[in-house]
Amino acid sequence: EASAIGRLLGAGSAVCYAAYFVFGRRLLRQRSPLAATGFVLLLAAAGFWLYGGISGQLLLDLPVRAWAWVVALAVISTAVAILALFAGLKRVDAGTAAITSALEPALAVILAAAVFAEPLTFGQAAGIMLVLGGVVVLQLPRSPSSLPDTRR
Repeated sequence: EASAIGRLLGAGSAVCYAAYFVFGRRLLRQRSPLAATGFVLLLAAAGFWLYGGISGQLLLDLPVRAWAWVVALAVISTAVAILALFAGLKRVDAGTAAITSALEPALAVILAAAVFAEPLTFGQAAGIMLVLGGVVVLQLPRSPSSLPDTRR
């Protein structure tokens, strides 16, 4: 059962994620996606080093293989992903980008099954189909009769 703190942290995560899209869009009015990505990565790295240094959890004496994974995660899963997000936000509104990003968990489950042979349960498959269906439905153009009347 989820604790109250767990629920609060989950809700806080959702609020932060939503703010990331909204403020990211605002940042892109003045900066390129590449510059915005650099800004975010710089702040994230500073926070990582600061927290790691203060908490004593910063480990630098890792084997070469571990550093290779760290670099791969930093470049592919972080820098490229953030750059793609900002490039998309430059072209679509924050709501569309947020809805489309709902594909992330579904793709993570599919990749885990394909790459690591993790089991894909019926519930996960059903959830993936619901997410895909929701993203498609929310991207469909609205009919003029369903739009609010703004003539006042």
